[in-house]
Amino acid sequence: MNKLLVFAEKGFTVAVLLVYSGAILLLLLSGGAQENEFVEFDSSLIRIINFLIYIVTFLLLGLRWKKYALFSE
Repeated sequence: MNKLLVFAEKGFTVAVLLVYSGAILLLLLSGGAQENEFVEFDSSLIRIINFLIYIVTFLLLGLRWKKYALFSE
């Protein structure tokens, strides 16, 4: 595959791991609140980002479907 696409996949993987671990997004949405503080925030941005992650993931799997097919020769 194209080297740019491989590099983009690796960058996407790192970004997704940061989003799912809550490392950056939850920190920004909570305003930097401590663990013992109760903060309410709208989680719709998290849902939209997760939906976009699923779309990009399925697109990447579609590009490499032969590699992930169970019965490929």
